[in-house]
Amino acid sequence: MINFIITTLFILFVVYLIVGMNKQILDKNNKDRKKDEIID
Repeated sequence: MINFIITTLFILFVVYLIVGMNKQILDKNNKDRKKDEIID
């Protein structure tokens, strides 16, 4: 049972990291797009 809890927490942590990285990449892409629009 304890192993199941640890595994669940680990999976949640990994998912949180992946989502966090994707969010940063999306934010960066949005900023780059806004810069391009301003230049146009």
